[in-house]
Amino acid sequence: MALTATRRFALVLLVVSISSLLHLIIKEANVPTYSRVSRSRDLSIDLGNGRCRYESPLATVPVENDYHKTLVVGFPSGGKRLVFRISATPLAGQTHSRPSSPAPASREDAEPVYRQFVGKLYNQLPPVDAFLSWRDERLLFECSWWSWYIDFWMEAHGQMFLRMTTAHHWHRVVKPGTYTVKERDFDLVVGNATVTPTYDPHCSYDMSEGCTPKAVISSEDLQDHEKGPLETNKIGNVLLADERTGQYVISSDTWNCIWQEVAMLKRAGITVEDRPGWQNETSTRLFSSEMLEKMLEELNYLIDKYSDPEWSSNPLAIRLVALLLEDQANIEDELVEVSSGRKVLSDYDFLGPKVCDCAAVAWASNLDCAFLRV
Repeated sequence: MALTATRRFALVLLVVSISSLLHLIIKEANVPTYSRVSRSRDLSIDLGNGRCRYESPLATVPVENDYHKTLVVGFPSGGKRLVFRISATPLAGQTHSRPSSPAPASREDAEPVYRQFVGKLYNQLPPVDAFLSWRDERLLFECSWWSWYIDFWMEAHGQMFLRMTTAHHWHRVVKPGTYTVKERDFDLVVGNATVTPTYDPHCSYDMSEGCTPKAVISSEDLQDHEKGPLETNKIGNVLLADERTGQYVISSDTWNCIWQEVAMLKRAGITVEDRPGWQNETSTRLFSSEMLEKMLEELNYLIDKYSDPEWSSNPLAIRLVALLLEDQANIEDELVEVSSGRKVLSDYDFLGPKVCDCAAVAWASNLDCAFLRV
């Protein structure tokens, strides 16, 4: 979950680039199991002596087997795809595809995904005009949504949006594309009404053991040459610890090989970072002081909350806070560079409303903002 322009997540939808803050949570999702599917995967083979081989998906799955699913969730464009692939490949034999989820989604309808479109993934960057339009409309909102997203899962799907709310209001909150800001306003929709604590219906009805996460995984660490194998072990151990999935996990001796195949050699397919021009694009986009301060505000909120004695014995909270503290230090350093003028912004960077307003005045009057190259 980290937030800087130089880090990975100046994103697919170019969200607030909370890069290392976009760590993922692995959940054993005890959704109803199936005995028959149209596709399955035979993703990794143990060749002995720590060697492995990545295999392509198979067409069918044995009907006599009863497979369970593992849910990978993370803020949109937070690196779920890599975690998904790592979590799938340690399973020897035929398995279901693992669903991944950005829930609670920030758009009402998802676009259908068709296998024949896979070859068209990540061929080009989004149009600049589309990015600028999204930036001006959503950027600050996405910062707040990001921390709320973490709360949503850490609180095991409690229907809270900064505070406990009603099911009626919750339905509106998770559909910002359908309801206006006023129609989602807590004070206007809920007001002084008594709120009875409830949980998201998916948590109550679709997952037999509830929605408490099993692990917090850093997608950034997965791509680090030193930390990657250790992060892969965490994923493998989550699967191994559950008897429903553990029986299909191949020897831990091969896990480092699996990490090499998937994360380093990309045998499991490409990700957004393989898009032409991606590294140049993301490494040159900067954040304004306003945006960095907003990120620090959200980070400080989460660090304070999950450092509270209430969470002191929770290993997930301990891991989360450790990652957040790393991001906090990095963003504080970046804020100094931007505020001092060592990094100069352009109108194509991640600018907040205050900077955009200044730029508009500058363009109209042929002036120049001290902190913005226009």
